[in-house]
Amino acid sequence: MLLFYAYSIVTYRSVGFQVLFLCFSINYLKNGLKVGFDSCYTNGDKLNVRMNIDMYALVEILGKQYKAVEGETVRVDYISKEVAGASLEYNTVLAIVDENNAKFGTPYVADAKVKATLVEDVKGDKIRVFKKERRKGYTKTQGHRQRYTLISIDQIIA
Repeated sequence: MLLFYAYSIVTYRSVGFQVLFLCFSINYLKNGLKVGFDSCYTNGDKLNVRMNIDMYALVEILGKQYKAVEGETVRVDYISKEVAGASLEYNTVLAIVDENNAKFGTPYVADAKVKATLVEDVKGDKIRVFKKERRKGYTKTQGHRQRYTLISIDQIIA
């Protein structure tokens, strides 16, 4: 379910006209994720928008960086050594951001962990590779489906 609604009318004093500023709220009911603008207000001529952001962490998994939000499912590269239902713990947290503050590591945040559970292994969309050499009668078609692992983020420890 995606919900948009108009929140406030913003007046710019220096320009002298009113602009309808659309603040939005996104409710994604499947994972319980709520993201949106908490408030829109003006301070003189400036427009201030305060975001309502859940806590999230940037974590490095198998050499790639992912945004981890508690309760969300993330698709990462295939983890071959684990089975479904296995508990995973990552210490390679690059940043932790919540409403009030943000911590950034050099390169990793000290004493920060992301706990996750392996949900299942899936395959991505099929990619077709077509090779041809003109005027030689040579054509070759190959298919490929990349394997991925779905992990559910259980807890972010700051």
